[in-house]
Amino acid sequence: MTIAVSLFTCAIFVESFCLPEVNRFKSAQVFGLGAIGLVSYLAHGQAGEEVNAIFRQDASAFPYTTTAATAMTIASWAFWPVIIVYLLVLAHLIWRVTKFDEKHAFAMTMVIVNMASFVSFIEHQTRDDGNRKGNLYKIALAMDFNNYFRCANATERTNHVAFIGSDQKRAIVAPKLVMRNNNPAGFSTVEIPAHFPLTTCD
Repeated sequence: MTIAVSLFTCAIFVESFCLPEVNRFKSAQVFGLGAIGLVSYLAHGQAGEEVNAIFRQDASAFPYTTTAATAMTIASWAFWPVIIVYLLVLAHLIWRVTKFDEKHAFAMTMVIVNMASFVSFIEHQTRDDGNRKGNLYKIALAMDFNNYFRCANATERTNHVAFIGSDQKRAIVAPKLVMRNNNPAGFSTVEIPAHFPLTTCD
């Protein structure tokens, strides 16, 4: 929610100050859409590699985790561009306030709060390698792994399994989630297993 509010606020100001001029040029719109598509494609490829590095399995077996990793990658890449936009908007608002345009004071305060929230969250949760992988692992357990199954060497509600292959006869087993409360941002970190054993399922 923090990222969404921050980016939405940033987008509002960009649309207000920049897009009216840019929209006059169709080539700029086509270039913008192409750039978004290219960034999304490259981010998805990197996300697949990251998911594969955690589970040692093809990323296609973890669609939700790969999508989350793509979003994290895009957010990480957008860190400095968004900060630059925020600073430009903030400078503009400060200039307006110094001209006794008091109606911009609230907007300036919101930009400062959202920028601080965005910087803090992205820096700790997506740009920090350990926290990033831990977040992906928690997402995988919640979205791509199953708690109810009929598999050998795995216990329901204690272990989690993710089915591998189209026949759904094999799965990798994840142990019970181990949480640690040592994150400076106030979020719990997790212990990622070094190995996920394979098992057979009915």
